[in-house]
Amino acid sequence: MRESGWWMNRPWGIGDAGIGDAGIGDAGIGDAGIGNAGIGNAGIGNAGIGNEGIGNAGIGNEGIGNEGIGNEGIGDASGLRTAHARIAGAGTMVGNGCCGEMRASSGAHGVGERIPIMATIVVFHHVLGLTTGVKALADRLRAAGHHVHTPDVFEGQTFATIDAGIAHAQAIGFSTCIERGVQAVADLPPDVVYMGLSMGVLPAQLLAQTRVGARGALLLHGCVPVSEFGDEWPAAVPVQVHAMADDPFFVGDGDFAAAQALLEQTTQAELFLYPGDAHLFTDSGTQDYDAEATDVLIQRVLKFLEKM
Repeated sequence: MRESGWWMNRPWGIGDAGIGDAGIGDAGIGDAGIGNAGIGNAGIGNAGIGNEGIGNAGIGNEGIGNEGIGNEGIGDASGLRTAHARIAGAGTMVGNGCCGEMRASSGAHGVGERIPIMATIVVFHHVLGLTTGVKALADRLRAAGHHVHTPDVFEGQTFATIDAGIAHAQAIGFSTCIERGVQAVADLPPDVVYMGLSMGVLPAQLLAQTRVGARGALLLHGCVPVSEFGDEWPAAVPVQVHAMADDPFFVGDGDFAAAQALLEQTTQAELFLYPGDAHLFTDSGTQDYDAEATDVLIQRVLKFLEKM
């Protein structure tokens, strides 16, 4: 992870000021997250499993059984799950598949027609800040009909270089960046997909692992060891990791090893490696930007969201 100085140095101070003091405990899950607005009021009881979820269209009909794990998930793709594939073309998947698509059994959509399900997604920016490139990436998800939030943990400041962004993050504290990320989702329902870009992986992965009800995680340009935020990856949370195969910060700083370990922990994980050595290749305002790779990534992300 290019921007954090890497997890082994623990620059965000999880033990001192991150999760314990100001993160999940005070402002996140406990006070405003799950307890007040999450599962009890609007989550599982009213619109989730009971009415539209598992009972009518999910697992029973064509979810896991027909299209999920059996056909295109573990069976077809898991052979590469621990190999560091040298990529040709638009990118190679390393890992396991997710669940099947939700399809209607009756009603207005007709038999066998996939029900479009819009996700709530929180996108945490990288160390350059909430740039126009990050906003453009979020807009592509909005264009597909999803509800997207883009918290600004730098509170309006953006930077032209990685070094300048790192200096700012160090000045305010990586623990502050994580804390602001946690606070940003406190009033959101629990069934959120968390997306993080490099430094943004820190709050995204923390919340995916520790905020009960998380719907999924999308980790771009970075991956933190699961042990940083808990004992194991939540079994019900699908996750994708996306990076360039020769990004020296992803491969050399430990992110790739962390992603491999994640694949070993859960069948819900996928790792996508793209040809090239750029770090922030999804930010259209940087020299790292790769339009073709970003297009492929967006297609994979949208498919991921459809399958949940």
